[in-house]
Amino acid sequence: MIFDNHHANVISSLDHLASVYEKIELVLESTELRTRQIKALEQTKGINDEDTIMVLQNLAVMLRNHGNLEKAEPLQRESVLQFIQAFGEDNIKTAIAYSGLGKLLTLKGEFKEAKINYLKALAIRQRDLGEDAEQTKLVRQRLEEILI
Repeated sequence: MIFDNHHANVISSLDHLASVYEKIELVLESTELRTRQIKALEQTKGINDEDTIMVLQNLAVMLRNHGNLEKAEPLQRESVLQFIQAFGEDNIKTAIAYSGLGKLLTLKGEFKEAKINYLKALAIRQRDLGEDAEQTKLVRQRLEEILI
């Protein structure tokens, strides 16, 4: 039997297997699977589909969390641009990408640009989720850490 790499079940299986690889720290293997998943989603759902963008975001976060900031940064920046194109600059989904880029830039010591991204994420989360939401508090805490 021949499997269609673009079938929803195959794409979902790639996601699950990539997550398992990530948990057992097989970063290269997870990266390869996420890259295949992104290509399949781009071809089936499009570049600005939420699922496609989230997998790109997840790949960037995984690389960042495993210390590969140089590979993670262009992916994180691309996810910000794709969220903006798909949902607008002040959408709660875009706030996820702003926050992720802020964290990456903080790790790189680029505090000025990190602050800008955290402020964007904070404004959206305060407006949409409220001051006391956990996600709002987390962004506020990260912002305060770089302002100290």
